[in-house]
Amino acid sequence: MRTRESVVLSASRANHHCIQFAMACSFLFLLGLTASSHAGTVDLEWDAVDDERVDHYEVSYGMTSGDYSTSIVVNGTSVSLGGLKSGFTYYIAARACNESKTVCSDYSNEIATHIPYSIPTSIVYTNNADSSDSASSVTTYGASSSLTSGYVASSEADRSSPAVLPTLPLETGELEIDSDWQWVQIQGFFVDPVVVVKGLGGYESDPAVVRIKDVSPDGFSVRVQEWDYLDDVHGVESVTYLVMERGRHQLPSGEWIEAGSVDTKATNAFQYHAFSSVFSDTPVVFASVVTVNEYDTVNARLRNIDTRGFFVGMREQESSQQTHVTERIDYIAWEPSEGVVDGLKYAVGRTESAVTHMGYTLPFSAAFERAPLFIADMQTTAGSDAASLRWTGLEPEGVDIWVQEEQSRDAEMRHNNAESIGYFVAEAQY
Repeated sequence: MRTRESVVLSASRANHHCIQFAMACSFLFLLGLTASSHAGTVDLEWDAVDDERVDHYEVSYGMTSGDYSTSIVVNGTSVSLGGLKSGFTYYIAARACNESKTVCSDYSNEIATHIPYSIPTSIVYTNNADSSDSASSVTTYGASSSLTSGYVASSEADRSSPAVLPTLPLETGELEIDSDWQWVQIQGFFVDPVVVVKGLGGYESDPAVVRIKDVSPDGFSVRVQEWDYLDDVHGVESVTYLVMERGRHQLPSGEWIEAGSVDTKATNAFQYHAFSSVFSDTPVVFASVVTVNEYDTVNARLRNIDTRGFFVGMREQESSQQTHVTERIDYIAWEPSEGVVDGLKYAVGRTESAVTHMGYTLPFSAAFERAPLFIADMQTTAGSDAASLRWTGLEPEGVDIWVQEEQSRDAEMRHNNAESIGYFVAEAQY
């Protein structure tokens, strides 16, 4: 009677796994990993199975563990898997088969390998106040040791080159905007950017939201929009923008980020959106309306966020009939975490359901040297009235935030049902 043996596969040569084919073993191990700007390559090699019935090997792989979308026949004992997408994790296994494939070994244990982007990121000195209407004021990294308020995860090479892709395709910076449309030039290289600008400074008291349009690889337009019952003339406010390449990305520490979009006309209602893959931990979600298919002021709201997806919808002012045409809502879902990646010190987290119109002091868990970049969004819809999130007093240690309702229907602005707030804070590390 023949027996089979099994050893756990490792990504190093020291630990091998037997591809089970009768008593024979084939040792499969990961030799190396390379990645180009648009496609990664995994090089595999294994020892031959010493069994006369073996005609070829079948190498299978996919983006879900145990679910292989692609299989290839290999006649030798090595192969390079090309055309793999940067920023994704692939799961790979192999087996030995006879000529007719009527007899095959069991699959080996999986190799899980993440395809990185091609080059490290760099922080660049830029001025992205390039306007098609009126210029936005953008604070980015300067050549001196002055206040740091921007981060570009990209190379200083020509933006037209597809080779310019960072380890984490992210760009963030601080903007000074008012009620006029302002063009923001994206400094890094992006193919299909997702843009979020959420959490409006509280310099002027009139209730307002942030609106975005014309998102493209070159940039986007942004402005402050007051609710429709007001005159829509608003002074300068501070906001932070976050741009990320569409798709799913993994941090070196293992946490995942997903950047995507939802098209919806749900107004005073919600539409469910499932993540492309299930998260291990419930992510913090930031969502912005990024089209202006209808002029009426509208804000994106979230609820019931879990590891599988979330509900999202729009809110017009209270006196509105709450009907709105379809708009695109961009979102970035980021698992709670903190650390340093590509020179960017960051923290992503959420509060308890504790934020109302009365204000809330949010302490930062990470220690920053200066006032960090700050994005925040309500993770709940405990109160149904139209509202937006405002902030003031941004310091290295924390910030004051509150939920601001509007007065189109009545004078009261109390938001008594406390909301949970998700936040992203970051600064560069020199």
